[in-house]
Amino acid sequence: MPPRTYAEIMFEEGTTTGQGLTLEGKNRAKEAYQKAHDVRKFEIDLYWKRALYFWAFEGAFLTAYGIILAKGTDVDGQFYYLAVLSLFALCFTYLWSLALKGSKQWQENWELHIDFLEECFSGNLYKTVLYRKEKKGNFYSVSRINERITYLFMLIWSTTFVGSLLKELVPHEEWVWGMVLLLAPVYLVATLLWIWDPYSLRTNLTGWIQPLSDDIECIYREANANTVIAPVETSSE
Repeated sequence: MPPRTYAEIMFEEGTTTGQGLTLEGKNRAKEAYQKAHDVRKFEIDLYWKRALYFWAFEGAFLTAYGIILAKGTDVDGQFYYLAVLSLFALCFTYLWSLALKGSKQWQENWELHIDFLEECFSGNLYKTVLYRKEKKGNFYSVSRINERITYLFMLIWSTTFVGSLLKELVPHEEWVWGMVLLLAPVYLVATLLWIWDPYSLRTNLTGWIQPLSDDIECIYREANANTVIAPVETSSE
């Protein structure tokens, strides 16, 4: 199959700027544009509902850890239970991070559809980003910040898992705890610097920068609707 453009794949004709589309094709493009908006809003709603769902579980894990830790020696094998709980929480948090990435990926899918389709119906609204010059176009990504929060929780749970396991297996080996106290600060500082790197938390906005007034600029993100999309080779095995 030869490479085809976005419009040819979607409508089998013309371009998404309206050129070369029949009346039926334009009606289909308009319906696709409206559906892309609706599903995008639906995906954003699901994104935050999933985040709240996982936050509830993280709260439950933290509460359970605190209760077991507070009971002290009244619980036989206290640190064994804490290690098991930390491991479950670590695995759950990893799945949380994957769920957020998957949800964001589907949201971006519909946003890209809007980028291609909007020129024909509402102009370049989504592709034109306005900002005040003093902000210097520094937009922080809420989804990336959420993702880094999951990394922070993974750091916390991995630390409590290793600490609880060592406390259970070698409670009186002073050299082990000496190594832990020596390496833990380096590990924590390096990880936190990576998690909270402000540059990596910014939204990637690339395009033409155009001043509109003395204090306002815009970034125009061009979406080339005529970009050729090559067919994907699939294995016959």
